[in-house]
Amino acid sequence: MILARLAEDLVTTDLDFEHMLSMLLSKERFHGASGHLPPSAWRGQLKDIFRAVKRAAHRSIQGDQRHRAAIEARCELAIEDLGKCRTTDKLSVTAIRHLTRIVFLLMGEWPRNWDKTAGAASHPSNWRLDRLRSLHYLRTPAQLFQEVLDLTERPEYEKQLPTKGDLWNRLSRIHKGDYEEFLHWFKQQYPSLYLALV
Repeated sequence: MILARLAEDLVTTDLDFEHMLSMLLSKERFHGASGHLPPSAWRGQLKDIFRAVKRAAHRSIQGDQRHRAAIEARCELAIEDLGKCRTTDKLSVTAIRHLTRIVFLLMGEWPRNWDKTAGAASHPSNWRLDRLRSLHYLRTPAQLFQEVLDLTERPEYEKQLPTKGDLWNRLSRIHKGDYEEFLHWFKQQYPSLYLALV
């Protein structure tokens, strides 16, 4: 009877989930990690995800230390709550709850629709989450250069663009490491691709 109950309490992860973990935390560690997992293995993987989010928030969120600290604290709370869960269902629900909170925190704040009717809650004004902060994506010239390099790996641009190595050489030899100068050249040579990037 106990073995039957243990066999029922498995979560099944697929190859896409394994690839996601490999991208986050290394293929060496997670190669072959998909399949049927008992609660202890599932708990470990979910905790690893929250540790990765916390690490990324710490290194990536700039200019709003309070906001970064709130996201890091939410990750710590998730790890603590996951440690208390004993079933795969409870682990999954707890992870979804905390990840949803983190997603909305990253956008600005948690929606405040508790006392609203269903119709009122769906009104667009209730989904502006910028009362406390706004999410703005800024890219430096170096980051735009990296996007140009990423284009060279996409099949639809392979024949249009020089190789990644040629672009690196151009940046270092012709433009002497000046990203802005490189981007000016790129804009002149590939105007439609440049517009798609900015």
